[in-house]
Amino acid sequence: MDGDLVVDGNITDVDDGAAALIVLGNLRARNIYLAGDAKLVVHGHVTAETFVGDMTDKLVMIHGDLRATVSIFWNEFCPDLVAGTLHGRTLAPAYLDLSTAPIGCLADPAPEAPLSRLLAPELLVTGAPGPDDLTEIGIRGDALRDRLLGGLPLTTTP
Repeated sequence: MDGDLVVDGNITDVDDGAAALIVLGNLRARNIYLAGDAKLVVHGHVTAETFVGDMTDKLVMIHGDLRATVSIFWNEFCPDLVAGTLHGRTLAPAYLDLSTAPIGCLADPAPEAPLSRLLAPELLVTGAPGPDDLTEIGIRGDALRDRLLGGLPLTTTP
């Protein structure tokens, strides 16, 4: 895409090695979900309610800021580059130390709101965890995918 790209809904790329989205300006979408061998290159900023990455076989480069209410990185996902600042709440397993990750970004020092104020209640692990739950970060993985693929919001904010 030459210039900015604004998507009213979700961008979902559950890929096994084919497509790529290249935006030469800024990218704005409701939610962004990348899994598998997804490829996303954005020359400017990325803005979304949620930015979700699942799996490691990918190429994700953001040459500006990543601005999201919540960013969720799991299954060893970490963007290859965020040249600007990572804004919003970031959920990642403890083994993924974002302060030393090769993404070149600085985390936004804003205070962290409780997840119950940010995410839809159906996404939060309560009680005994299920087999697809991301227990280390407190998210129900199956509910997250179902809501994203169904076009439903992940955040509690309108």
